[in-house]
Parts: sequence; C-alpha cells; structure tokens
Amino acid sequence: METPATHPGPLITDQHRELLSQLLDTWSVPILGLLCERPMRFNELRRAIPAVTQKSLTTTLRRLERNGIVERRVITTRPVAIQY
Repeated sequence: METPATHPGPLITDQHRELLSQLLDTWSVPILGLLCERPMRFNELRRAIPAVTQKSLTTTLRRLERNGIVERRVITTRPVAIQY
C-alpha cells in the first residue's frame, strides 16, 4: 500500500504574523467592520465604538493606514474633516 505524500503545512512568515496581529488586535476588527459598510469620519467611529479611547482609535487607524489596509482622506471643508 502506498503511503500518502506528506506536505508541509502552510509556511507562516514574519509578515503573515505581523498582519494577523494587526488584524486581530482589540480594535481593528470592530473598526474594519464599520469601515467595510461605508467610509466614516474619525468622530463617527468614536461614537460607533464607545469603549475605544481616542488614543487607541488614533493608533489603530494610523497603523492600518501605514500598512495599506485603510485609506485616509482629507475632506476640504470648514473645518477640515478626515474620512477613512
């Protein structure tokens, strides 16, 4: 009887680990869930997720933007608005 060929499991690189750690942190999942529905301004996100602090929201959005997961748009209104 022939033994089945063994295939190594999926190769998880450091880049995969970093991406997963970013997506699975405390605030990324709820933020991305809201942004998948529609673009939102910073304060809309704060109101939609009452437990998130301003610092945590800012840090998470900056990290997601830096890694190309969300896009930050400056809306030239008075006052200037930021939309993700």
